[in-house]
Amino acid sequence: PTRRSSDLSAQINSQTDLSQLAVDIPGLFEKKSGVPLKVSLKAKQQGMSINLTQSEIKASSTIIKLRGTISEPQAPRLNLNAEFPKIDLANLSQLIPKLRAYKIGGTLTGTAGLSGQYDFKKGIESSPLKFVASIKAQIPEINYSPSPVVAGGAESEGSNQKKKPEPLLPQWPILKEARISADLKVGSIKYGDLVIKKLGAHSLLDHG
Repeated sequence: PTRRSSDLSAQINSQTDLSQLAVDIPGLFEKKSGVPLKVSLKAKQQGMSINLTQSEIKASSTIIKLRGTISEPQAPRLNLNAEFPKIDLANLSQLIPKLRAYKIGGTLTGTAGLSGQYDFKKGIESSPLKFVASIKAQIPEINYSPSPVVAGGAESEGSNQKKKPEPLLPQWPILKEARISADLKVGSIKYGDLVIKKLGAHSLLDHG
Protein backbone atom coordinates (compact mmCIF):
# COMPACT_ATOMS: atom_id res chain seq x y z
CA PRO A 1 0.00 0.00 0.00
CA THR A 2 1.05 3.60 -0.65
CA ARG A 3 2.19 5.44 2.46
CA ARG A 4 0.61 8.79 3.17
CA SER A 5 2.92 11.80 3.63
CA SER A 6 1.61 12.12 7.20
CA ASP A 7 3.00 8.65 7.94
CA LEU A 8 6.55 9.49 6.92
CA SER A 9 9.09 10.10 9.66
CA ALA A 10 12.85 10.55 9.81
CA GLN A 11 15.65 11.73 12.08
CA ILE A 12 17.91 14.45 10.69
CA ASN A 13 21.40 14.93 12.10
CA SER A 14 23.86 16.93 10.03
CA GLN A 15 26.85 19.23 10.36
CA THR A 16 27.80 21.46 7.44
CA ASP A 17 30.86 23.67 7.04
CA LEU A 18 30.01 26.58 4.73
CA SER A 19 33.19 28.56 5.41
CA GLN A 20 34.33 28.43 1.77
CA LEU A 21 30.92 29.51 0.50
CA ALA A 22 30.46 33.12 -0.61
CA VAL A 23 27.01 34.62 0.05
CA ASP A 24 25.88 38.05 -1.14
CA ILE A 25 22.37 39.38 -0.47
CA PRO A 26 22.76 43.02 -1.64
CA GLY A 27 22.48 45.49 1.22
CA LEU A 28 21.52 42.86 3.79
CA PHE A 29 24.13 40.13 4.14
CA GLU A 30 27.59 39.51 2.76
CA LYS A 31 29.88 36.61 3.61
CA LYS A 32 33.14 36.25 1.77
CA SER A 33 34.75 32.91 1.09
CA GLY A 34 36.92 31.90 4.04
CA VAL A 35 34.78 33.55 6.73
CA PRO A 36 33.81 30.80 9.22
CA LEU A 37 30.21 29.61 8.95
CA LYS A 38 29.02 26.25 10.29
CA VAL A 39 25.51 24.87 10.59
CA SER A 40 24.62 22.05 12.97
CA LEU A 41 21.15 20.57 12.54
CA LYS A 42 19.28 18.07 14.70
CA ALA A 43 15.66 17.62 13.73
CA LYS A 44 12.81 15.15 13.43
CA GLN A 45 10.57 15.00 10.39
CA GLN A 46 7.00 13.83 10.86
CA GLY A 47 4.97 13.95 7.68
CA MET A 48 5.10 17.49 6.27
CA SER A 49 6.47 18.96 9.51
CA ILE A 50 10.08 19.35 10.65
CA ASN A 51 10.80 19.83 14.35
CA LEU A 52 14.16 21.47 15.05
CA THR A 53 15.26 19.97 18.36
CA GLN A 54 18.81 21.27 18.65
CA SER A 55 20.34 23.40 15.92
CA GLU A 56 23.12 25.96 15.85
CA ILE A 57 24.53 28.49 13.42
CA LYS A 58 28.11 29.57 14.07
CA ALA A 59 29.45 32.54 12.12
CA SER A 60 32.91 33.62 13.29
CA SER A 61 32.42 34.00 17.07
CA THR A 62 28.64 34.41 16.78
CA ILE A 63 26.44 31.52 17.92
CA ILE A 64 22.70 31.34 17.26
CA LYS A 65 20.70 28.43 18.71
CA LEU A 66 17.48 27.48 16.92
CA ARG A 67 14.42 25.47 17.95
CA GLY A 68 10.89 25.16 16.63
CA THR A 69 8.88 23.78 13.74
CA ILE A 70 8.54 24.28 9.98
CA SER A 71 5.57 22.72 8.22
CA GLU A 72 3.94 22.68 4.76
CA PRO A 73 7.07 23.39 2.61
CA GLN A 74 5.08 24.76 -0.37
CA ALA A 75 3.64 27.51 1.86
CA PRO A 76 5.85 27.25 4.95
CA ARG A 77 4.30 27.75 8.36
CA LEU A 78 6.98 28.81 10.82
CA ASN A 79 7.17 28.65 14.57
CA LEU A 80 10.84 29.28 15.31
CA ASN A 81 12.72 30.47 18.39
CA ALA A 82 16.30 31.66 18.48
CA GLU A 83 18.68 32.28 21.34
CA PHE A 84 21.93 34.20 20.95
CA PRO A 85 23.96 33.88 24.18
CA LYS A 86 26.67 36.31 23.08
CA ILE A 87 27.12 37.99 19.71
CA ASP A 88 30.31 39.91 18.93
CA LEU A 89 28.96 43.01 17.17
CA ALA A 90 32.30 43.82 15.51
CA ASN A 91 32.28 40.41 13.80
CA LEU A 92 28.57 40.65 12.99
CA SER A 93 29.06 44.01 11.28
CA GLN A 94 31.47 42.37 8.85
CA LEU A 95 28.56 40.24 7.61
CA ILE A 96 25.97 43.04 7.49
CA PRO A 97 27.03 45.86 5.13
CA LYS A 98 24.71 48.47 6.65
CA LEU A 99 26.42 48.12 10.04
CA ARG A 100 30.01 48.49 8.86
CA ALA A 101 29.93 52.27 8.55
CA TYR A 102 29.06 52.57 12.26
CA LYS A 103 32.24 50.82 13.49
CA ILE A 104 30.26 49.07 16.22
CA GLY A 105 31.90 46.86 18.85
CA GLY A 106 30.63 45.26 22.05
CA THR A 107 28.23 42.41 22.63
CA LEU A 108 24.56 41.56 22.17
CA THR A 109 22.49 38.88 23.89
CA GLY A 110 18.83 37.98 23.65
CA THR A 111 16.06 35.83 22.25
CA ALA A 112 13.82 36.05 19.20
CA GLY A 113 10.81 34.30 17.73
CA LEU A 114 9.33 34.13 14.24
CA SER A 115 5.85 32.77 13.59
CA GLY A 116 3.33 32.76 10.76
CA GLN A 117 3.28 31.75 7.11
CA TYR A 118 5.82 32.70 4.48
CA ASP A 119 4.41 33.64 1.08
CA PHE A 120 6.97 33.19 -1.71
CA LYS A 121 5.10 35.62 -3.97
CA LYS A 122 4.83 38.40 -1.39
CA GLY A 123 8.32 38.06 0.07
CA ILE A 124 9.43 38.59 3.66
CA GLU A 125 8.10 42.14 4.04
CA SER A 126 4.51 41.34 3.02
CA SER A 127 4.10 37.78 4.29
CA PRO A 128 1.86 37.36 7.37
CA LEU A 129 4.78 36.86 9.75
CA LYS A 130 5.24 38.03 13.33
CA PHE A 131 8.66 38.71 14.81
CA VAL A 132 9.19 39.12 18.57
CA ALA A 133 12.59 39.81 20.14
CA SER A 134 14.15 40.86 23.42
CA ILE A 135 17.77 42.00 23.28
CA LYS A 136 20.44 43.57 25.46
CA ALA A 137 23.49 45.29 24.02
CA GLN A 138 26.62 46.79 25.53
CA ILE A 139 28.46 48.96 23.02
CA PRO A 140 31.62 50.91 23.91
CA GLU A 141 31.36 53.25 20.93
CA ILE A 142 29.36 53.97 17.79
CA ASN A 143 31.36 56.06 15.34
CA TYR A 144 29.79 57.18 12.09
CA SER A 145 31.06 59.78 9.63
CA PRO A 146 28.43 61.07 7.19
CA SER A 147 29.50 61.70 3.61
CA PRO A 148 30.99 65.17 3.18
CA VAL A 149 28.79 67.85 1.60
CA VAL A 150 30.16 69.49 -1.53
CA ALA A 151 31.11 73.13 -0.88
CA GLY A 152 28.45 75.57 -2.02
CA GLY A 153 25.85 72.79 -2.22
CA ALA A 154 26.90 71.91 -5.77
CA GLU A 155 25.24 68.86 -7.23
CA SER A 156 26.96 66.22 -9.32
CA GLU A 157 27.04 66.93 -13.06
CA GLY A 158 23.84 65.95 -14.82
CA SER A 159 21.84 65.65 -11.59
CA ASN A 160 18.83 67.86 -10.89
CA GLN A 161 17.92 66.24 -7.59
CA LYS A 162 19.38 67.06 -4.21
CA LYS A 163 20.98 64.23 -2.31
CA LYS A 164 18.79 62.90 0.47
CA PRO A 165 20.22 63.12 4.01
CA GLU A 166 21.74 59.88 5.24
CA PRO A 167 19.82 58.08 8.00
CA LEU A 168 21.43 57.89 11.44
CA LEU A 169 20.36 54.24 11.78
CA PRO A 170 20.25 51.49 9.16
CA GLN A 171 16.95 51.00 7.37
CA TRP A 172 15.96 47.36 7.89
CA PRO A 173 13.18 45.45 6.17
CA ILE A 174 10.17 45.43 8.52
CA LEU A 175 7.82 42.47 8.81
CA LYS A 176 4.08 43.02 8.89
CA GLU A 177 4.18 42.49 12.66
CA ALA A 178 7.19 43.12 14.86
CA ARG A 179 7.69 43.70 18.56
CA ILE A 180 11.26 44.32 19.67
CA SER A 181 12.28 45.22 23.21
CA ALA A 182 15.86 46.49 23.58
CA ASP A 183 18.05 47.56 26.50
CA LEU A 184 21.07 49.48 25.25
CA LYS A 185 24.16 50.77 27.01
CA VAL A 186 26.47 52.85 24.82
CA GLY A 187 29.72 54.44 25.98
CA SER A 188 29.69 57.15 23.32
CA ILE A 189 28.06 57.97 20.01
CA LYS A 190 29.96 60.04 17.45
CA TYR A 191 28.12 61.31 14.40
CA GLY A 192 30.23 63.83 12.53
CA ASP A 193 30.89 66.62 15.05
CA LEU A 194 28.15 65.44 17.40
CA VAL A 195 29.27 63.43 20.46
CA ILE A 196 26.94 61.84 23.02
CA LYS A 197 28.46 60.01 25.99
CA LYS A 198 27.19 57.36 28.40
CA LEU A 199 23.84 56.64 26.85
CA GLY A 200 21.48 54.13 28.43
CA ALA A 201 18.13 53.46 26.85
CA HIS A 202 15.19 51.09 26.81
CA SER A 203 13.25 51.05 23.58
CA LEU A 204 10.18 49.21 22.37
CA LEU A 205 9.26 48.81 18.72
CA ASP A 206 5.68 47.69 18.23
CA HIS A 207 4.78 47.54 14.54
CA GLY A 208 1.59 46.14 13.08
